[in-house]
Amino acid sequence: MSPELLIAPQKTLGERIRSGNPSAEEELVRAFSSRVTFLALARTRDPELARDLTQEVMLAVLCALREGQLHDAE
Repeated sequence: MSPELLIAPQKTLGERIRSGNPSAEEELVRAFSSRVTFLALARTRDPELARDLTQEVMLAVLCALREGQLHDAE
């Protein structure tokens, strides 16, 4: 049997968040918050509002992941 078959597949970021891994939550925020801020700023043209919206969106995504509400957590 090859060594690759003996290694368990890595959990996805969504699975790690669902299992309560705080570093996975930080990873998600680092990976996506700047993109969310960019989109919010493009829509609102208000940097403070864009930051607030980013926090709300990231919190909503984390809560949905924690509760298993996203069908495709990828």
